[in-house]
Amino acid sequence: MGSIQPMRQSGNGLHGGANGQASGNHSTCPTEKICYGTKQEAEKSSQEMQAKYPHQATQHAYACNECPNWHLTSVEPDAFGMASSRQQIAPESMLRSANASRRGRPKGYRPRTEAEKLEAFKLHAQGIKIVAVAERLGVSGPTVSYWLANPGLKAKYEKTKTPQSIEEFDSEEKKLERQLAEIRSKKQEAIEAKQFKFLPCWEGKGVLIKKEGNHVAFTLADAEELVILLDDYLKQAEVPK
Repeated sequence: MGSIQPMRQSGNGLHGGANGQASGNHSTCPTEKICYGTKQEAEKSSQEMQAKYPHQATQHAYACNECPNWHLTSVEPDAFGMASSRQQIAPESMLRSANASRRGRPKGYRPRTEAEKLEAFKLHAQGIKIVAVAERLGVSGPTVSYWLANPGLKAKYEKTKTPQSIEEFDSEEKKLERQLAEIRSKKQEAIEAKQFKFLPCWEGKGVLIKKEGNHVAFTLADAEELVILLDDYLKQAEVPK
């Protein structure tokens, strides 16, 4: 193992090691956490970090539901009812999982759909604790916590969320009113951009004419002459009404 450097926060746990990471492997795990092929490897890394940084929170190994590996988290295992199904995995099975992970096609797990992840938001919004949400969806508590902390998933959930109470309807109504006000403001800006604007320039000795991002300036004398010339032109030209 490489020398252990100061740790950094990542997800629900702390990672330490060379360049701020613990000994372990990077993989295609959606949680972007350091991966360990076995529980023993994860616990050994945790012990090394604890010895090096005794004041840091103890790291606990847990089986990931997003990949066939193990990760570390500072959350107590009992708090989330972490899975222990991989404790007695045969060496041959672990080797197959590790090889599959390196190929980017891990075996032994089912990727969760976006609908399932959004369901976690819905259940949690109903006051259901994370451990209960995890049990319903068949995943670990840290996985649910990772979903709930994902800004992209949270934004999608907010868009699909349906108001249930009077307070929620009032809040939704105010939000729509703000959006409508912004739309009207932008519409007015577009209307004004198509109109001629006359502004003084050159310390009051000229006039600046603006329209749709274009502008031209004339002295007051030139502007008066332009008015006369335009009047003559319009009298002779056939200007569509």
